[in-house]
Amino acid sequence: MKYSLVILVRDEIDGIKMLFDKIPFNKFDEVLAVDGMSTDGSLEFLRQKGINVITQTVNGRGQAFRDAFNNTSSDVLVFYGPDGNEDPKDILRFIQEFESHKDAGMVVARRLGPGAINKEDHKLFKP
Repeated sequence: MKYSLVILVRDEIDGIKMLFDKIPFNKFDEVLAVDGMSTDGSLEFLRQKGINVITQTVNGRGQAFRDAFNNTSSDVLVFYGPDGNEDPKDILRFIQEFESHKDAGMVVARRLGPGAINKEDHKLFKP
C-alpha cells in the first residue's frame, strides 16, 4: 500500500512551526498539504520545507479532503491538522491500524476520548 500524509492548514503558522520536526515524514510515500488560503505564512513555510502544497479555491474541511483525494494516487491518506488538537505521535497509529486491519476502508480518531488532549489544554505548546 502507498501512504500519503495530508497536512491540513489554514493560518496554522505557529502550530506547524512548533510541530513540524515531530511529524514522521519518513514513514510516508508522499506528503502534501492542503492550504485553505492562509495569510500568515503557513503556505510559504511548508513550501520552503519542500512540501507540495495545494491551495484551495473553495474553503472548507470537506473540500480539503476532496482536494487531497484529487491530487494523490496513494491508497491511504492520513490527514493531520497542526493546530494542537492532534498529537503527531498518533500519526503512526493510523498506519498501524491500516496494516493490522487490511480490509478497513477508513480509520477515524475521536477527538475527546480517554487520554485525548483538547486544544484549550495547551499541553502540546508548553516549552
